[in-house]
Amino acid sequence: MIPISLHKLISIRKKDILLYAVVLITLGFSRLCILIIPFRIIITWIGQVDKETPLDSSSNQINFVNRLKTIIIRVSNNTPWESSCLIQALCAHWLLRLKSIAHTTYIGVRLNKMNLLESHAWVRTGNTIVTGEIDHQEYSVVGKLGYFKQAIH
Repeated sequence: MIPISLHKLISIRKKDILLYAVVLITLGFSRLCILIIPFRIIITWIGQVDKETPLDSSSNQINFVNRLKTIIIRVSNNTPWESSCLIQALCAHWLLRLKSIAHTTYIGVRLNKMNLLESHAWVRTGNTIVTGEIDHQEYSVVGKLGYFKQAIH
């Protein structure tokens, strides 16, 4: 069961209720994918290897991106499963892609205090880090996957 207070539930704006539900379902789907599908296959879904999207973003996208960022953080902190940075990044990727918003998914690594390799994933669109913002600068980027919005014909 998701531990969310009635007060918090009531305070959710009506237009965000659907987005909360979609994020929860997408986080669960992302977790399932991570558990059953090899990572080498998953990365082929995310974007073009070694490509980055531009740092600019349109003003009409900024509102949605900021709402999505906040909701992914809130929901991922309350899922009954582990919603790691990679799961959050996949969730953000799929929802940004659904809205045809260009973005880049980064995979980074660093050595921790015990000299063990740690990995991290984060998503950026425009100047906004959507997921994985905390400590992302401490990681060396080993993979960039750019998703460029598709032309509509």
